[in-house]
Amino acid sequence: MLYELPCRLLPEHRVHYNILPHLEIAELFTIPQNIEQILLKQFPAIHFYAQNAMVLERTVQQCPSDNVQTLYVYFYAQRVFIFHYQNKKVRFANEFAIVTVSDALYYILNVWKRLELNQENDRCILIQPENAPENITTQLSQYLRHITVADMKEWFGQAPLSRIKDIPFDILSLLLNGF
Repeated sequence: MLYELPCRLLPEHRVHYNILPHLEIAELFTIPQNIEQILLKQFPAIHFYAQNAMVLERTVQQCPSDNVQTLYVYFYAQRVFIFHYQNKKVRFANEFAIVTVSDALYYILNVWKRLELNQENDRCILIQPENAPENITTQLSQYLRHITVADMKEWFGQAPLSRIKDIPFDILSLLLNGF
């Protein structure tokens, strides 16, 4: 099961974790106890995964080894998950709610600036921009020079699941990472 990235620790929540072997980190997340109990009752062998854990695991494997820095931007369900690696280690990862293209631009460019990335040399990879507000790529290209849309076939090879057009990247990553 996938669940969201923010770890809100409330008394009625239970803390879970995922070990991300390629990143050598553990990601903590919470699940409301009542939901956890219902799911465990129906599916006793269920495993819980933080929603973006598999996204991080898959993209670090695609991380370029050259000196060019890359900002990854994954769009889903009126949210944007923005993350960046340095030496194949997570330097930044956070998600934000977005409604308009202005929201998305604000968060992406703000993170870009905070990480001190260079708009002339460094790159931005958009994952599933079809889930983003309209014209995000065009709008973003006014500020950044190297924008690429992730190619699922390139990232997942010839896996039959990668040919399904509307399968979310996080689900595809979960299924094909073998977790």
